Amino acid sequence: MVKSSGFGVRWEESNGLRKKWGQNAVSWCLDHIVVLHPEQGEEHPQNLCSDAGYTGSGEAVEQRNYIPHIRPSGKEKKELERDPDFRAHHWVVEVTHAFFNRFRKFLVRCEKKATTWRCFSLPALLLSNSLAFIINFGMGS
Repeated sequence: MVKSSGFGVRWEESNGLRKKWGQNAVSWCLDHIVVLHPEQGEEHPQNLCSDAGYTGSGEAVEQRNYIPHIRPSGKEKKELERDPDFRAHHWVVEVTHAFFNRFRKFLVRCEKKATTWRCFSLPALLLSNSLAFIINFGMGS
């Protein structure tokens, strides 16, 4: 919901609390996780992988008993200069989104109805996930 007070626009939730983005966005997201996950502890540590946009949020992640894996920008380039055999690491989500975006042109042509969009996007998503799995874990040889 957007509320204007004459001096600019600010974002609010439905209960009137102001959303603060930036470092607080990570805290807000981690506090509002909907999906149940295994208990956190020394036996089952929870990891959180993020990119350079979340560099300043390591403390907020650690306070919630997650192990932060935040890669600063430019670190992969430096590693590639030092070691020519280095392969840049991309999170599974990045690979999936990149592959799914390849279907965008096809989807735009056929998305006149919601059901048609679903019929084309679901197989594209399944195909992208299965290919990402094969790329990351091999064919089981």
